[in-house]
Amino acid sequence: MRIAALTNAIVGKRVAKTIFTADGRALLTQGTVLTPAFINSLKERGFQSVYIENELCPDIEVNDAINEATRVRATSIVMETMVKTLAGQEVNVGNIKNAVQDIINDLQGNSDLVFTLSTIRSIDDYTFAHSVNVCVLSLIIASSMHYTNDDLQKVGVGALLHDLGKISLAEVVKKPGPLTAEEWKAMKTHPRMGYDKLRENFEISLLSAHVALQHHERMDGSGYPRGLKGNEIHEFGRIAAVADVYDALTSNRSYRAEMPAYEAANNLMGMAGAHLDMDLVKRLLARVAVFPTGAIVLLSDRRVGVVASQSCEAPDKPVVRVITDAEYQLKPPQDIDLYKNPGLTISKILSDFPDKVKEQIGRLKKTANV
Repeated sequence: MRIAALTNAIVGKRVAKTIFTADGRALLTQGTVLTPAFINSLKERGFQSVYIENELCPDIEVNDAINEATRVRATSIVMETMVKTLAGQEVNVGNIKNAVQDIINDLQGNSDLVFTLSTIRSIDDYTFAHSVNVCVLSLIIASSMHYTNDDLQKVGVGALLHDLGKISLAEVVKKPGPLTAEEWKAMKTHPRMGYDKLRENFEISLLSAHVALQHHERMDGSGYPRGLKGNEIHEFGRIAAVADVYDALTSNRSYRAEMPAYEAANNLMGMAGAHLDMDLVKRLLARVAVFPTGAIVLLSDRRVGVVASQSCEAPDKPVVRVITDAEYQLKPPQDIDLYKNPGLTISKILSDFPDKVKEQIGRLKKTANV
């Protein structure tokens, strides 16, 4: 399977992974044939891409870092918690902690040493999906630090609810253009607002509340709301800061397109030291896929391939299934481990197969149907 943009170019393709709303309802189930109406409906709901079956590499599976059921349940719980908090209703902390424990269990039971995270989400539901990804990324970092399960729980709960303070800032959060000075001032209040909301609930740890309070603090003191520096920021807060920035960079927003993972990794390293904890950045980048499985890539020798699997030795050097020569002529698939071939690199991720390759795929399909 592979990710594809929601354009008419994928009409007739089959959905490779079920698409869910934030509250857990299935919009399109796996195997559904995409029609113009389905594509337009997804776009109206804020989606910009979808997993489809890969014609040339049908056996390549894109496995999320956590189970689909875990992600759907956690996203639904974040949405429910924010809605209830806004309405002044009691939230179910037991459900929140169970969702975090499910994520911990999934990560610990995942045999992958380098993780790929699901990137299919609606812009309209950004805050909910972002909260889950920040929780997952935070726990990926924390799991490399030999924390106890109790500490992982505290990190996870704080990360899952780190944006709780945005519940009353929906219009500002979803604004498509630049924020005004007043809007930016209001946005900077959300860490404190989230902290205050979490401190109202005795079932939630003070350290979890500090994750919400400190996830926008920066190592050089340039962050907010308190301008803390270095170790003045609790380690849990520093972890969430790295996870928050990485997921924000790799997400589609109402005002900008997502950044490819390899560009986000470069940006994150550029922020390490002055803004983000260098050690924590390195820990994250050692565990997340720089070139996600299923991505169509152009190699440095002009051949086209599909990322087939990840390398535990180097996240930026996956195994690529090469399918063309340098002139884009289809060739028998060949798996090449870039870690073992240092002279070969990935030049860029392609949004789709080149037109010349698609033409050949079309001819192969016609021949097969004769």
